[in-house]
Amino acid sequence: MSTPPSTETTTMTGTKLTDLMRQRTKKPHDRSDRVVNLRLALVITSRELWAEALSLFAPIYIEMESILERNKTKEPYKSLYPLLSGLKRSSKFEQDIAFFLTNEQDRQELWKRRKDSDGKYHPEVLDRYIQRMRELEKANSPAIICYFYHMNMAMMAGGAFVKKAVMRAFKLKTDDGIQIFTYEVDSVKVIREELKSLINNIKLDEKETEIVLQESVRVFEQNNALVDTVQDSPWYSVAARDCLVYIAKWGAIVGVVIAGVVIASRYGPSLQPSE
Repeated sequence: MSTPPSTETTTMTGTKLTDLMRQRTKKPHDRSDRVVNLRLALVITSRELWAEALSLFAPIYIEMESILERNKTKEPYKSLYPLLSGLKRSSKFEQDIAFFLTNEQDRQELWKRRKDSDGKYHPEVLDRYIQRMRELEKANSPAIICYFYHMNMAMMAGGAFVKKAVMRAFKLKTDDGIQIFTYEVDSVKVIREELKSLINNIKLDEKETEIVLQESVRVFEQNNALVDTVQDSPWYSVAARDCLVYIAKWGAIVGVVIAGVVIASRYGPSLQPSE
């Protein structure tokens, strides 16, 4: 995929929209980094728990891509649609969940927990997230671009760090299990820059720009709230217990070693066998 000649425009403030979005979301973005790092350390100790975490965000990408597909002939969707084939993550989430949750019954139960027979998503945070995107679609609000931009940039930028952590934790040697972070392009940087360029070329007035900036903050707040719900997973308590057992086990071993070193350093000469 080649990047077209840049024809980026600036907002009425003279600053590119993506720069304004980055500035406005700095605080929730920083919190998002802390929340993800804190939860990730435990989540990737369990294949089942990682699959659960993936299932929390899979519906968001599925809905987001469906919205883009449904509205591909009108703006602002029309401008972004050419990138959909390269950015699409829906099927990749399903592949990764199947990789980590190999039991078919477990996968069925997982998806039932995520969406019930009435079409309501769970947890409640996820349902509100999906409904918000649908509201913006119905209103044809320019704020919908926040979701396409931030969620895809998160996957391409922050996803590189998460990808390495997952590969290391589960000793993965191939892209199996990390498909959501894999792109069929020569350079992810190219598609990132193209996405930025397309967002910056969307024509917005001052009022619409402010609406987009406010929604950008909301995207991060919703993501943070959703990440927090992973602790409600039936596998979370198991992973937490196993983690505590591991820490206690190695803590006890380290304690014995340290005690031995202290004793040896303090009483070493008197403990030496006499000649």
